[in-house]
Amino acid sequence: MIPQKIRDCYNSGETDVYNRQKGFDYSGMSQLGTHTLVITNYGRVIAYDTGGIFGTERVMHFDAKSTKLLISFSGSTVYVKSSATYPFKLDFTLNSWDFIDLFPNIPYECFDFPSDAKELISTLISYQGQSKTHMSLKLAAKFIEIIHQDDFVTNTFTVPLHRIETWEASGAHSLTLKGHFDIQNESISSIQLFIPQKEKLQSVKTLLQDAPRLSQLVGPFKSIYPITYRFGGSDSKVELSNKAATAAAIILGVVNSFMSNKTASLVYHDHGVVSFLDEDNWKVLHQFSLQNDEWYYDKKENRTIIVHNNKAFVVNMQRPDAIAFAKATWGSSCGVCVPQTGYLYGVYQQNRYTKDEVSMLVQSSNQIRLLHWKELQLSAPLFLQSCDIVGYQHRMFIFEDSSISMITWPDKKWAAYVNPKTPNNLDDVSFGITSMEHPFFIEQTMRGIQLRQSPDTVLHDFEYHAISDISIAEPEGDSFLVPCNISAREGANGSGTNRFMLPAAEVHKIIYATYYHAKAPLIERTEAKQIYLSWTRQVNDFALFHLFGQLLAIQAGIREIHDNVSDRDQRNHRLINFMYYAIQNQKRRLDQVSIYLPAMLDRNVKDIFEPSGNKHDEELFRQLQRGFMNVSVQIKSALNEVESALSAVSSTIIPKGDMDEIIADRAKRGYTQAAATTGVGLAIALSTGGLAIPFLLGGAFLGFNTAQTSKEAKRLEQMKTEMENHRLDFYMTKALDTFDHLMLTLLPYYVAEVNRHMVNCFERLAGEYRAAWKSPVVIENMFREITQLYTYKQLPIDATVVLRKKELMDTVQKAVYLSEQHIQFFQQEVNVHVLQQTEGPRLRNERSV
Repeated sequence: MIPQKIRDCYNSGETDVYNRQKGFDYSGMSQLGTHTLVITNYGRVIAYDTGGIFGTERVMHFDAKSTKLLISFSGSTVYVKSSATYPFKLDFTLNSWDFIDLFPNIPYECFDFPSDAKELISTLISYQGQSKTHMSLKLAAKFIEIIHQDDFVTNTFTVPLHRIETWEASGAHSLTLKGHFDIQNESISSIQLFIPQKEKLQSVKTLLQDAPRLSQLVGPFKSIYPITYRFGGSDSKVELSNKAATAAAIILGVVNSFMSNKTASLVYHDHGVVSFLDEDNWKVLHQFSLQNDEWYYDKKENRTIIVHNNKAFVVNMQRPDAIAFAKATWGSSCGVCVPQTGYLYGVYQQNRYTKDEVSMLVQSSNQIRLLHWKELQLSAPLFLQSCDIVGYQHRMFIFEDSSISMITWPDKKWAAYVNPKTPNNLDDVSFGITSMEHPFFIEQTMRGIQLRQSPDTVLHDFEYHAISDISIAEPEGDSFLVPCNISAREGANGSGTNRFMLPAAEVHKIIYATYYHAKAPLIERTEAKQIYLSWTRQVNDFALFHLFGQLLAIQAGIREIHDNVSDRDQRNHRLINFMYYAIQNQKRRLDQVSIYLPAMLDRNVKDIFEPSGNKHDEELFRQLQRGFMNVSVQIKSALNEVESALSAVSSTIIPKGDMDEIIADRAKRGYTQAAATTGVGLAIALSTGGLAIPFLLGGAFLGFNTAQTSKEAKRLEQMKTEMENHRLDFYMTKALDTFDHLMLTLLPYYVAEVNRHMVNCFERLAGEYRAAWKSPVVIENMFREITQLYTYKQLPIDATVVLRKKELMDTVQKAVYLSEQHIQFFQQEVNVHVLQQTEGPRLRNERSV
């Protein structure tokens, strides 16, 4: 409400355009009065002070045309002061919207603005619905810089003139710019400017008047984003400059091993057309079509690959609005760039690769392409129905046109895009990889083993006669591929030891073929007797392994536990469990081997020799069976002795009761009795004048003893535990000593006995089949059996270890030498005693001689 005193001061046609309480000051201004300030449309500033109770009522005014209104800005706040202090001084603030409303209603000459730098224009700016904020404009030939200073931070945004599609004056001092602008990493379509100074407003209008429009270059478009990019092609080495590129998405690429960046702007038109522009040089660089070109999107990296004329453009979207645009426009409907980078090895599409960095582009469930990052080359489309893709762990094998390649990925996520086969589902395909990750097919010929990647690319060519050894290097577990060593003799192709990953199910076939083909040429030059002898040795080793191999494995297991478990009690507990179950298993195994191994040998002998028409006496193998059974009974007797020692401490593995509760219960009863006795003694002492002191002392002594009894109970339990551990240690030592006696003293005898039974059997068998040795079929059968048994010896004992059966067989055979050592020991003892006797006292006449 405007006070009447102020209205009485109005001239004809004068009215208020702004009013407020306070905002002015003068000498003698009342403390309790009401202070009203009015600015009129004539530019007069009127102040009214009611004076309050003790002051004087006053109305004052001045003409702002002469006493200027000094205007300054800070953010969205406008500061208003008067250029003079008489008759009163102005000093108030108002927000930018109120100032914009006030400004056109007061004569322009009433205002005085601070003198900015010559090239700067003070402007109130708003966009995206924000309140108008003070910023400065700096005009250039092709762009306008918007400078925003907030406290000690200055931000500068560039508005290229050609990005302004339209502009209009929305008031005497207001302009609205419409177009495509990048401000604070956001796409802005409209900017509102309020420029209070006429001459500077006019300079902006003049600059906008003749500016080109981007649509004149590219036609109508919907969106534009600043980007940088790389691509393949001879012209990609040209460097461009674009100041907006710092906030851009990055497009990566490589050209002839030359990494180069290009800055540009991505423009999206109607009908799915996308252009790359060089705005500085006013040039369209590339144009793409969502319908006609191949598009791939990587959701994890927000990366897009465009394939145009078989050239790859790889884009990493970084700005949030650009990412949202890409996802909405093509990200959900185009092909997939698998969000992983892998390394390609082998021969792929007739080219050989070694650790070539690639990404996989999936156009459909039936087609993929590889993008090679080193030179940003694209492979030809690979149709999945024309090849086999096999997944093994993080590796992706590709079989196509007699070639093999492999991509190693960081993990198994790639498999979700191509639905690979498992290695076990392949027919007649044997493959592996080298220690350097090169994949290969395994091809076995009459001459040797060839590891090749294609018909023309051979990694290794091993001739059978040059291979000295093939062995599994690490436990296979349930793996499809296992590490294997192939050793070649010096001077041969691939000499030395080479490590490969070979199919676990194929290793025995490779060993078999290698031995067979390496030895086959020698068969014709070898006497049949020697072949027969070799065959019997292999069979003998086979029998010894099954009879005694488990005993040596138990011995190795005991040694392993002893070496690796330092705590005595824990070591004993592990040993008793291991030895108990191992011995139980060995006793059953001895029965199986003793009964059925001779029967198997009988059958094999028939298969080998009976094609010649000869037959043998089956009693031979019954005798062998009885010999094996006799040895087995003796071994089991020794094992029973070990088991008896273990059984003496079987209670150690049976859970005991909770002794703490027993101790607590005993302690509680003891203290209660002591307290009662002490109380009685105290009562007697009080009534008898001290005669019951010994009784009192006795009660206190009993209480003390009870406390000691509680401690002793725990100590006794501890001692009991220690005694049980000592007992366990005693019987465990006894069991180990008994087992050592079996292995060191009895085992050599048992091995020698089995050898004797085998020799007797096969010597008699040789007499019955000597005529059959002339048959080539029999010789071939013996040779194949030798090869099978050799292969068996070369393989690990089981899938959990790499120790070969051969090494265990050799250890069994070495036990025979212990027999000779025992004999030598007794012989030496006899010799020493005899020598001592011969050097004893002599007859007197002998001394004189």
